[in-house]
Amino acid sequence: MSKKVKAIVVACNTASSVALTELKKKFDIPVIGMIEPGAKMAINETKNSRIGVIGTRSTINDVQVIEKACPLFVPLAEEGWTNHRATVEIAEEYLHELRKYDIDTLVLGCTHYPILSNVIQKVIGDSVTLIDSGVASASVVKAELEKNNLENDVEKKGSDEFYVSDIPTTFKSVAELFLGRKLTDVHKVDLETFLHT
Repeated sequence: MSKKVKAIVVACNTASSVALTELKKKFDIPVIGMIEPGAKMAINETKNSRIGVIGTRSTINDVQVIEKACPLFVPLAEEGWTNHRATVEIAEEYLHELRKYDIDTLVLGCTHYPILSNVIQKVIGDSVTLIDSGVASASVVKAELEKNNLENDVEKKGSDEFYVSDIPTTFKSVAELFLGRKLTDVHKVDLETFLHT
């Protein structure tokens, strides 16, 4: 809040599933998670009402649809193994049972998974629409900012600042994979200081 943000995005499906309600109570600005926007987008996209969800174990435990925990996708994404033979084999192992359910829509229920979307699409099949919860949440953020008249002036160029609670170099290398560009402004914050304010 000290950065005067207009909205908070809980950019992790697992964190959204366990902390979103409490965060919404704590702040007077829009707080947007990943799960609900991704679910709504999947509902809008499905043609046969058969939706699959892949995610971390924590996220999957909170979902009541055809789901599959795919925990090994996270380290594969972080390694940048987007077309590696091991990634294809693990995707086959995880996703083969979802094909039996004739799903036509698959929610990528972890923000790491879009990095592996080419492999996931190849394994699950072209007839299945992949839903990136990040894209869905970005649409919700845009709508919230418009609704509250909080959009930036189009003449004004924005800048990126990243604040992380973990090792900045690890975040930087993974974020650069996701964003496809170099990051320069990454700072580590000490969460202990926030607990006492």
